[in-house]
Amino acid sequence: MQLRTNLAFIEPRDPTFHTGLELDYIMTLGLGFAPVFCSSGLTIQSEKGVEEIIPVNNQNFEAGIRKIVLSDKVQYCKIGALCSVEQVNLLEQTLSSKRELKIVVDPVFTPTKGKAFLTESALPDFLKLMNLVDFITPNLPELSFLTGKDTTAFETAIEVGKELSQKTGVTVLLTGGHGKTNNIQEAMINKKEVTIFHFPRSKWIYSHGTGCVFSTFFTCSLAMGNDPVEAFTEASNFVRKLFDAYNAKISPENQ
Repeated sequence: MQLRTNLAFIEPRDPTFHTGLELDYIMTLGLGFAPVFCSSGLTIQSEKGVEEIIPVNNQNFEAGIRKIVLSDKVQYCKIGALCSVEQVNLLEQTLSSKRELKIVVDPVFTPTKGKAFLTESALPDFLKLMNLVDFITPNLPELSFLTGKDTTAFETAIEVGKELSQKTGVTVLLTGGHGKTNNIQEAMINKKEVTIFHFPRSKWIYSHGTGCVFSTFFTCSLAMGNDPVEAFTEASNFVRKLFDAYNAKISPENQ
């Protein structure tokens, strides 16, 4: 099988918890890709959360993202956690030169436990970056952090997503794991329309990394030639099946 080479990832490495670039490499290789990578830093994680964040120096980060942006082969790029506001600004400056690149952003700011990647002071710069990307994959708390608005109710979150899309042009892929309904409600929101999805809700003890897996699989599905609605559905189904299987192994009595 010939591997696809049209895919790139920008986010931290984490050899301690198998997230970030390590997780992306395992997933994409299994899906038939040979992607290129640019590390934004190194993270140290444990069950306590993110314990340490060590950014890549700006010179190396800029060199890495320029190789991705200027490559004729790379057509799709996922951006995960960025480790400093300087990295946000370097990306915004560099991506301005290649608008045909399809970009998916997983907006990682403050994890549930541990140190923050970006603080509220970085939001104005991050929103400038959103003007240059195609898709963003926030959960409900991340959408609230991005906009400063309450997103507790799904219907309210839809309206907040519409405002963000109108302001920046980005398509909002709203994931619903943090919702309180029996079934998961999710949505794809852009300037023209809102597509709502419903998925079964599973009972998980362990759910760390669901957002990363969703955004990675969504990007891969686009790079395979699927349209965004197909890619959204495939990504959500993949997350559920993967974490159902993993939780069944670690705690079978809860399945």
